[in-house]
Amino acid sequence: PKDYKINLLQCRPFQPKGGLPAQDPPPDLPRDRLLFRSRAAVMGRSRCDRVHRVIYIRLEPYGVMPISDRYSLARAVGQLARRREPPFAGNTLLLGPGRWGTTTPSLGVPVSFAEISGVTMLGEIAAMRDDLIPEISLGTHFFSNLVELDILYFALDPRKDDYFLNEDLLSARDNLLSGLLPSAARFADTLRVVDFPDSEPLIFNADAIEQKVACYIGG
Repeated sequence: PKDYKINLLQCRPFQPKGGLPAQDPPPDLPRDRLLFRSRAAVMGRSRCDRVHRVIYIRLEPYGVMPISDRYSLARAVGQLARRREPPFAGNTLLLGPGRWGTTTPSLGVPVSFAEISGVTMLGEIAAMRDDLIPEISLGTHFFSNLVELDILYFALDPRKDDYFLNEDLLSARDNLLSGLLPSAARFADTLRVVDFPDSEPLIFNADAIEQKVACYIGG
């Protein structure tokens, strides 16, 4: 047989913290109360927890946004992710297109890990535009930081049959962006910040064993 060599470019252990399997959403949950659900790549411990704030970058407008604006939007996301003003003091879910922390804005959102290290759940959607679908990164470039801070990273793939994302659930609620960060008001069509009160608790389920996630309004 012909000789060949295998050169390892990167080799690092992936050993997330253990956790209990998350609970499945209620079987009779109306679709208009479901934010997303999918069999998905999950890195981190399984959990079932409240989401108090969602910071969401809409796929379609971000996909056509100029590169220079993507850098500006990333700085805005960083400022929002670090906000802990009263009365908000809960879990933040950050969700958007492509890779978080990329150095190539055409493939995702060019934030630094320091800017988003305060979030609890971090989700990437494997979509940018019709002619560009970034490969899932799962935050591998800052994996150790994710484990140390117990941040759950997950990926949603629109190409999968079980993928469901309900943008209308967020669009129907007040976008707090302009009030929290007036300097970023021009991004209001692309960047949404939505809080969920106790009367409408948003529940996040992630099962690292079954590799599935769901996020829905409980109560």
